[in-house]
Amino acid sequence: MPAPTFSGLSAQRLAELVEAIRGIAGRPDQEAAAQLDQLLMRVRRELMGDAISPLVDYERERLADSIARLRTAMDRVESGTAGADVLPLWEVVGLRNDAERLAEYADPEVSARFSAELAAVKRDALTVAAAAEARIHAHTIHQGPDRDIHSVASVRAVVNDIDAAAAALSAAGLLTPALEERARAAKTRAARFRAQRRLDEAEVALAGGNAKKADRLRKEAAVMLAQDWRQVFPGEPPPAL
Repeated sequence: MPAPTFSGLSAQRLAELVEAIRGIAGRPDQEAAAQLDQLLMRVRRELMGDAISPLVDYERERLADSIARLRTAMDRVESGTAGADVLPLWEVVGLRNDAERLAEYADPEVSARFSAELAAVKRDALTVAAAAEARIHAHTIHQGPDRDIHSVASVRAVVNDIDAAAAALSAAGLLTPALEERARAAKTRAARFRAQRRLDEAEVALAGGNAKKADRLRKEAAVMLAQDWRQVFPGEPPPAL
C-alpha cells in the first residue's frame, strides 16, 4: 500500500509535479510565472474537486478578457493603417504574437469551451496583422527613394529596409511591378550615394580651377560606385558615371 502524503496527492503525482516545476524553472521569469500559475490551478482542481468551480469561473473571465484585449488591439491596428499614417511594424508584430499566444496558458477545459471563439479571433487577428504588415512594407518601399541619406550607415539602413520589405511582400505574393521599380530606384540612389558625393566635390574643384583635383575625385567616384554597386546589386556590373 503506497505511503500517505501530507498533500493527499500520490507519490507518482508528486514526482510528476517535481519534473514539471524543474521545467518551469528554466523558463524566462514572466513565462515561468504564467506556467506555474496554470500548474497550481490544475493541482487545486485535483485537490478540491467540485469546490474549484469559482476558480474555473475566474479562468473563464480571464480568457474572455484576453479575447477582448486582442480585439481591441485589432481595432487599433486596423484604424492605424487605414489612413495616411502607418503604424510602426513592431506594433503589428505584437498583434501577431499575441494572437499566436492566445490562451497559451489558459486552463485546458476552459480553452475547450471557448475553442470556436478562440479560433475565430485568432484567425481575424492574423488576417488584420498580415494586411497591416503588407501596407507597412509597401509604404517602406514607396518612401525609399525619398529617404534622407547622409552617411554610409544611412545607405545600409535604406538597402536593408527595402530588401526586407520586398522579401516580405514577395513571399506574400504582393510585390507588384510598380513596387519593384520603386525598390530599385531606392537602392540605386543608395548605391550611388558615395560616388555622387565625390562627383559633387569634383564639380566644386573644377569650378575653382583645380582640374587635377577634379579628375582625381572623379576616379575615386568610379571606384566607389563599383564597390557599392556590387554590395547593393550582387553580380550586376556597375553603370557608367
